Amino acid sequence: MRTRSVANTNIRRPFALLAAFVSAKNDTIDKAEQVQGVRTISNPSCCLRVWFVLPVLLLVLGCGDSSPRLPLAGFKVEFGKHNIPTEMVAGETVVADVTIKNASSRTWPSKPNQEGRHAVNLSYHWFGPKREMVVFDGLRTPLLRDLNPGESVTLRAAIRAPEKAGGHVLQITLVQEGVAWFSDNNGGQLSIPVSVAKAFPRPLR
Repeated sequence: MRTRSVANTNIRRPFALLAAFVSAKNDTIDKAEQVQGVRTISNPSCCLRVWFVLPVLLLVLGCGDSSPRLPLAGFKVEFGKHNIPTEMVAGETVVADVTIKNASSRTWPSKPNQEGRHAVNLSYHWFGPKREMVVFDGLRTPLLRDLNPGESVTLRAAIRAPEKAGGHVLQITLVQEGVAWFSDNNGGQLSIPVSVAKAFPRPLR
C-alpha cells in the first residue's frame, strides 16, 4: 500500500482552510447585501483585517517548503544488506541492492522542492589507492517514497566504476541535494574495497 505523504497533506490543508474562510466571508457579505439591497462595503477596515490575517494563517499552518532542509540530527543512516560487487570493469555501470535505514528523528523527503533541492538520494564517492578523491559526484538513486524515522528500504543502486583501473574504495552514502552529504555530517557511510579491471575494447564485427 502506498504511503501517504505528510508533506503533501500539509500543503493542501491550508488552502482548504483558506477556501472555507473566503467562502464564509462571501456568505456574510451576501447576507448583508440582501438586507441593505445594495452592494457596498460598510466597513473597509474589515477587509484590511482579512488580508492581514490570511498570510499569517498560511505561514502558521505550514504552507511552506514541502521538502525541508534537514537539521544535523536528520543525517543519521544505517546500512544493511547489500550485494555490491568487489570486482568491476573500468567505466562499466552495475546495479546492486542496498538496504538503508533512517536512523534519525526526521523524515527524509524523496521529492525535491520547487527549486529542485532537498530530495534525499543514495549516491557514492570513489577513492583511489592513496585515498585521493577519484569521483566525487556518483550517480543518484532516489528514494521510493518519503522515509520516516526507523523505516528501512532496499534500493536498486546504479554504480559506475571509475575510468582508471586499479584498487579503489567505494564509499556509499546519502546526499540531500543542495544541502550536504550524509558522510560529511557524521551520518554514516559504507566503504567497500573494489578491484577495478582494465576495460578492453570490443572486437569489431
